[in-house]
Amino acid sequence: MRWRAVLTIFGKELAETIRDRRTLFALIVLPVLMQPLLMLAGGQVVASVQASRAGIQPRLAVWGPLPEAARKALLDKLQPTFEENRAEIPPNPDAEARTLIAGGKVDLILAVPAGAATLFSGDGKADIDLYFDSVGERSGAAYDRVGAVLDGVQNDELKIRLARRELPADFDKPLHYSLKDLASKENKGGDFAGRVLPMILLLWCS
Repeated sequence: MRWRAVLTIFGKELAETIRDRRTLFALIVLPVLMQPLLMLAGGQVVASVQASRAGIQPRLAVWGPLPEAARKALLDKLQPTFEENRAEIPPNPDAEARTLIAGGKVDLILAVPAGAATLFSGDGKADIDLYFDSVGERSGAAYDRVGAVLDGVQNDELKIRLARRELPADFDKPLHYSLKDLASKENKGGDFAGRVLPMILLLWCS
């Protein structure tokens, strides 16, 4: 192979590519400008969607004896509208829940078995079924917000129960571990570059 001829051809092709401003712009300038803009726009879209979901006022239905602590927490933190309150769960809850949510009457349904409120107040476990539509914007947002509130109710009730029995707050955490990352900064940087650079190259080539 004649390397001089290969280098000459390569240099000629490279020079022609550089002289072609449109090609140079498409290969270098455009990706450099567009990638930050696309990332910024994507971040703004995600933030906008999250803000929109956080601002949704849930329309709820309650079937059964919802513990008063849970109802109060929902009212205080979400200001929902309780479109329907029933003393007990209907005979065919799945079908009825599907009809209510698909028809847009409610966003989420809390189905509470009989005796759940009594169990909750007596240190027992209250089971609650949440009916929602994960694909629906309002229903999915309602699930996220209601679930977070119920998690808070559970944590608050746990603290009350531990204090009632004079147990330490970490009694329910028998195992604790801390993360000790031994990787050096250089290795972390190399690993990050190895993960990100191929993606950037693929985007540039696309």
